[in-house]
Amino acid sequence: MKNELVLSYVYLVKKIVLRMMPTYEGYNNYDDMVSNGIFGLMDAVDKYDIQRNVKFEHYAALRIKGEIIDQIRKQDWAPSSLRRKI
Repeated sequence: MKNELVLSYVYLVKKIVLRMMPTYEGYNNYDDMVSNGIFGLMDAVDKYDIQRNVKFEHYAALRIKGEIIDQIRKQDWAPSSLRRKI
């Protein structure tokens, strides 16, 4: 069941990655970002709570984007404060 749900929302991961590419392509390539986004999607499938009255697509989009950004930050040698100054 979870695998089918993840596979049916892979399009959402690719859509988000394409929107993020102009900003983050210097830090990561397309395939890595899609891979990280799929981890975010799997996390969204596991943690989604239908009782909160939020569409799954909206919740998953936030988790996907968050996972991609988290992975980019982990790979960066400079802290975010230094990046802001630069």
